[in-house]
Amino acid sequence: MSARSSKSIVLTLCGIALSWHGSAEMVLPGYLTDPTAMKEVIAKDAGYQPPERLKYPYVSTYYVKPTVTPEETVKVGIYVTDFDSSKIRFRDDSHRFSAFFEYRLKGGESKVLELTDLKSGDAEFTIGKLPVGEYEFRVWAVDEKGRESHRVIHDFRAMTAADQTIPADRVYAMTAADLAAYGIRNDGDLERIVYVATNGEETVVKEKRPDVPGYTVKVPLDPKSGKVPFRAFEKATVVYDVGYDAALAETNAVATSDGLQRLVNEKAAEGFRKLVLLPGVYRVSWSRRLRLPDRFTLDLGGATLKLNACSVASVVMVNLASTVDSHLVGGTLEGDYWAHDYKGSPSGSEWVSGFEIGGDSWYSSVEGVTVRDITGYGGQNGIAKDAKGDLAFFCDWFPAYAPGGLDAKSGEVDTNDCCRFTTDFKDLKKIAGKGFRRLQVSKYLGYQGVATRSWQLTAAWYDAEKNFISAETCWQYREMWIPEQAAFIRISVEAENAEAAKKADLKLVAFRIPVNCAVKNCRFERCRCVGYAASAMKNMLFEGNFFTASGESAAKCAFDAEDGWDQMQDVYYTGNVFRENPIN
Repeated sequence: MSARSSKSIVLTLCGIALSWHGSAEMVLPGYLTDPTAMKEVIAKDAGYQPPERLKYPYVSTYYVKPTVTPEETVKVGIYVTDFDSSKIRFRDDSHRFSAFFEYRLKGGESKVLELTDLKSGDAEFTIGKLPVGEYEFRVWAVDEKGRESHRVIHDFRAMTAADQTIPADRVYAMTAADLAAYGIRNDGDLERIVYVATNGEETVVKEKRPDVPGYTVKVPLDPKSGKVPFRAFEKATVVYDVGYDAALAETNAVATSDGLQRLVNEKAAEGFRKLVLLPGVYRVSWSRRLRLPDRFTLDLGGATLKLNACSVASVVMVNLASTVDSHLVGGTLEGDYWAHDYKGSPSGSEWVSGFEIGGDSWYSSVEGVTVRDITGYGGQNGIAKDAKGDLAFFCDWFPAYAPGGLDAKSGEVDTNDCCRFTTDFKDLKKIAGKGFRRLQVSKYLGYQGVATRSWQLTAAWYDAEKNFISAETCWQYREMWIPEQAAFIRISVEAENAEAAKKADLKLVAFRIPVNCAVKNCRFERCRCVGYAASAMKNMLFEGNFFTASGESAAKCAFDAEDGWDQMQDVYYTGNVFRENPIN
């Protein structure tokens, strides 16, 4: 992925099938032959070429199936290439690699598989059938000159088919009695929407509940297209019925939000794994967010959660906050696009959102949900506060850099290495004390990108007496396993000098981000700022979603890869449709 001066992002997809004719040496330009491809980085350092010993190979994985059964044969596909991507750029297929696949039950002993004499391109590891449990693996490549790639880390689980199915006696269907018992109202359809043609003809496209004071939104259609106009919220008028009580509507919305949360929590505590709502419109409050518990599915059952009108900049209607195996399915999340107080809202009302998959959520998903008429983002995911309100990350500084590069075999610093600079020993007590088993080396959030002369660097691990344990090539922003007994780390980076290495501002970080989550078969319609805003995740699937009329303001995207896109790793898009979005 690459991004430049705005929050919208240009997607560059690897592995595209290409055809060509003729005998030209170069097929596609890369940064070595086309400096404009990475002009922000290359322009200030145009004369630098890494020495051959630092031209590490590259490896990536295809989508890793998050959940398998003990009866199926587990396979993981990979892609491997040399530093220069020579097969694609120069039609040079002479490079050969070995690939290694290390896997283990979490907390168990590792097993390592090897593939040899691989050409540039695709390969596949066959792991076989696995017992029930939680697994983690890392895969890397070594070229014919002994140069090692970074390691790509993933997780998956093996579960029986029976354990993947919620039994009927663990499904709770909401009853009419629950409405009264929990103070929940599902009669919140107070909004009537009317389209007005240029000839004055009116068409009712949404009807409110009869005989109850509400409000009517009149939307003038575009005179040329006859459709809802761009930035329709600025052109619509809202007329409130006599007797409509905005304060009472909010009071009822708060009560409904609180009641739904109590119902969800209590049914989860009673051992139910799924709650199916009664049909209706549940008008909820901006001051609350419905949080899903672990291993729990909320089935809206065709119902609508409707956000009551507000004047705030940030809302999440349904939150999957550091959840495990939690799911939101069916029904509709509807915002307050028409009745929102834009003038009274700070920051352009940008972060009013339908749902969020945040923090270290695992195996969680949103599927078959319609999100419409949101003033901000239809859906979002990334680094976020967990259910306890804590931000789920660790961040610490590296000590000073000095000339020389780490020897990966000994952990010693070669002071004759004029291309690299190495930190002093960094104590891992803080990160170990917080329970993290992995870490990254990266810039801290924001607009990131390669911070030094190369994405790759060397990390070396040492015990409490600073005895060398092991070293590896790593990739900025990619996780590394922390070896057992590791108490210190040092890193070597490619830089012009020690001051440049320091200014790269690399940190030791451990982010808790959504892993093995999915957004499938959802519809995002008239989500004003962004249809979906993604900012951090790993092995995440976007499949079969439909985006329309989204992206009128702020980021102006139907799908926006948000700030911190280098934390968006191994993200897969398939079968998504983008139609009639106003900007891009």
